[in-house]
Amino acid sequence: MDIRNIKEGATKVENSQYLEQMFQLGREQLSAYINNGPEDLPEEFPLNVNIPRNQVVLKDFINRVIEELMEGYESTQAAFRIISEKGWNNELLKDDEVEELNNHLQNACEEQADAVGFFMTLFLYANIGPEDIYEFAKVYSYCKVENLYDVMRVGQNYQDLDIDENHLFCLPILEKNEDYIPGFYEMNMYSHLVTEKEAIFNTVYYLNMARNSLKCRPWKNTQIMTKEIEFQEYLVNAFYMYMGFLKQFKFSPRKIYEEYFKKFKLNMWRIASAY
Repeated sequence: MDIRNIKEGATKVENSQYLEQMFQLGREQLSAYINNGPEDLPEEFPLNVNIPRNQVVLKDFINRVIEELMEGYESTQAAFRIISEKGWNNELLKDDEVEELNNHLQNACEEQADAVGFFMTLFLYANIGPEDIYEFAKVYSYCKVENLYDVMRVGQNYQDLDIDENHLFCLPILEKNEDYIPGFYEMNMYSHLVTEKEAIFNTVYYLNMARNSLKCRPWKNTQIMTKEIEFQEYLVNAFYMYMGFLKQFKFSPRKIYEEYFKKFKLNMWRIASAY
C-alpha cells in the first residue's frame, strides 16, 4: 500500500502557507505516534538537547531523513537504468517497463514525503518553527523569505549546483506523466549521476554536521553543553538544501505539501489500524 491508495485531496492552503500547514500535520502525526504508535517516543516536545537520551532520539530522526534520501535515489537509479537502456527514447518502452518506471518514480517521490515528515519531527523536537526557517535566510543571506516557495528558491541558490548545459536538456522519462509523480519526471545522465548526487550530498552534509554537534556517544556521555543554536542552524541549513534539491528536480511547494498530506493520511491510517 502506498499513497496512491489515498483518494482524499489535500486541504486547501491559503496565502501559500504550505510550510505552516506541514508543521501542523507534523504536530498531529507526532502526537498520534506518541500516544498510539509502536515506538516509545518522548512525550513532550521540544526536547532538552543536553540530555543524552534526547540526543539519541534526535540523531535517530536525522538518520531517518538520510535513509529516505538514499531510498529515493535508489528508485531514481532504477528508473535511470531502464530509460538509459532504451537510449532515452520512451517510445521504445514496453507496457511492463512503463509500469515499472511509474512505480520507481512514484516511490522516489513518496520517499521525499517520508523525508519531509521526519524533518517535521526533527524541527518539533528541536524547537524550530516556520518563522525560524524564514529568519535564517534573512539573517545569513539578507533574503526576503515568507513562504515555502521562497525557501525553495533560496535553497536552490544555496545548493549552487555544478550545472552545465547538459542538465538543461533533461528528457521526459515517460510520454505521459502521472499526477502521483510530482518530481523526477525529467532526467538525463548528467542530472542523475552528477547533479542529483551532489544535491543529496549537500543536504546530508549539514544533517551530519547537526548530528555531530550532539556530543554524546553510545560509548561516552560528555559534560560539554550542546551549542543548541549551532545544532538548530545546521538542521535549518539542511532543510534549505533539501528544498533546493526538490526545486531543482521539478517539485513545487503545492506538490510537496500534497505528497506529505497523503503520506500523513496513510500514516494515520496505519496508526489507527495497527498496520
